[in-house]
Amino acid sequence: MSAYIKPKSLCIAFFFMATYHTMAQDVKTDTIDLEPYRTVVFNTAQTKSAVKRQVYIQRLNKERGLYNDTISIELKDKNGQRQTYIMFNKGKRENPVNYTYLKRDKHTGFTTVGKEYNEDVRRIVDTLFNKDNTVASVSTKVVRKAHTTIHTVYTYTYNALKQPTSRKYYMSTNLEKKPRLLNHHNFIYEGKLLKRVEAILNPYLKNIFYETLYTYNPDTSLAKKERFEVRNGNRTLLEFNDYTYTNKLLTQELYGSYSRDKDVTKVEYEYNAHKQLSKLKTSKDTLYKNIQYTYVGNKLKNIHWETNARTGLSREHFAPIFTYSERRMPIIYDAEYYHDAEGNFLGVKHSLFGELRTHFEYLQDFFEPTK
Repeated sequence: MSAYIKPKSLCIAFFFMATYHTMAQDVKTDTIDLEPYRTVVFNTAQTKSAVKRQVYIQRLNKERGLYNDTISIELKDKNGQRQTYIMFNKGKRENPVNYTYLKRDKHTGFTTVGKEYNEDVRRIVDTLFNKDNTVASVSTKVVRKAHTTIHTVYTYTYNALKQPTSRKYYMSTNLEKKPRLLNHHNFIYEGKLLKRVEAILNPYLKNIFYETLYTYNPDTSLAKKERFEVRNGNRTLLEFNDYTYTNKLLTQELYGSYSRDKDVTKVEYEYNAHKQLSKLKTSKDTLYKNIQYTYVGNKLKNIHWETNARTGLSREHFAPIFTYSERRMPIIYDAEYYHDAEGNFLGVKHSLFGELRTHFEYLQDFFEPTK
């Protein structure tokens, strides 16, 4: 895994428990983020084999006094599509959510049927494709037996290079005559490079919008990202990111948010001989967080960090809730990831000052490999 990421649409966040309504076809458009620390963890959490049944278990959570508590059960088909998802609440099995998939000309999608808070809920997700296989729209309809039906739609347009040039987000209910436009994004390019994004977050206030500008080095690596508020034609800088590279690897980043404070956060990246992210040092004023990454082959084995920030500096690695009230300084935290012999992700253990605090595990059954 190379931690140098050429400017492209990449914003990956890894969560140990995925909810069933986040599976719609997506079009990556309005973010260009250089985040090797997120990519490392995301790549670790993959399975090589086709999962048939996956049980997500909380082995330990000292903060809540919980042990060996099942969180969810997921059943998939050989293509990796979810068939059934079952949540557990305090050891009690809730009603399953079942999936059916549609595939017709220029459409893909799925429908889920289940219960939420003892209420029948049906979700219908439909992705419509253009003739060139770009995504024209993504529609999600939530039908509740005793409540208002909510329908949301994303629509997209493209240029000749199949780059998204606009995205509009609509919402409607069964009580409205037509959908409401909630926000609108425009994307402007120079060749293959995204140069500017206009975000109209409130279509009824046309004199206020947000603008993100991207500046590149001669080798097309991202040099700077700036986000502005434009109000009545006046531009105010809100946030910025400056990137520095060595041998095409991101080695330093400076970022700040003028909407909150004027302190600049500095991040330094170091890599091992395999170009894997090995160290990350982040600092802001008197706060610091130093992170080390250890690997076995191409799999992340351990994240170790020390910090004097209880809740701050969490962009590079989240601060677990059990650090919020910690008085010992510096805080010393470890996350240990483990896999089976085939490289499938099995679980993670979280420790504070060497004491195990939480442990989450996947129990998996796999389909027999195709001969």
